Amino acid sequence: MLYIADLNRDGLIKIGVANWRRLKRRESELRRELEAPKLTMVVKTPIPFGWGRDEDWEGRIIHALSSYSGNLQLYANSEQNTEVVDATIVAARRELQHLRAETEIDIMKDAHEISTEKEDWRFFEFMLWKYPETEFSVKNNSGLHWRDLITRQVFINWLRGDEWASMPPGYLD
Repeated sequence: MLYIADLNRDGLIKIGVANWRRLKRRESELRRELEAPKLTMVVKTPIPFGWGRDEDWEGRIIHALSSYSGNLQLYANSEQNTEVVDATIVAARRELQHLRAETEIDIMKDAHEISTEKEDWRFFEFMLWKYPETEFSVKNNSGLHWRDLITRQVFINWLRGDEWASMPPGYLD
């Protein structure tokens, strides 16, 4: 998972990746390593299936911030971590949103017209919100549910505003 943490120290943020099971532990480690007792992870997000590795997105956000902001600095010497950057949370969220926008599907197409190899970033949250009882988790987010035609069509219907869009009872069991 990709995370963006606020060091609560003069606009410094930390952009990194961690296994979803280690996020809480990673937050504690960062507080100690970076001597930032008030550090909080403000964004924790999985990378959608089929759109590259977490590290790719991390690098793209850091690169975008460096080209967008004249005040970005990588603190390899003064900080113990190279992903500590001088940028705002708002700017980092904006760059993350640009990356997410690349993954968004055309809701005017039906499920059979949409690639099964590249998941929409909103699909993960949809599954957690709409079907919390399923085995859908970050750990199992291998694209299995995304590749299912019915599940994908229900998601598309939901994006279109069909509040009643749901799968047949027992379908995800």
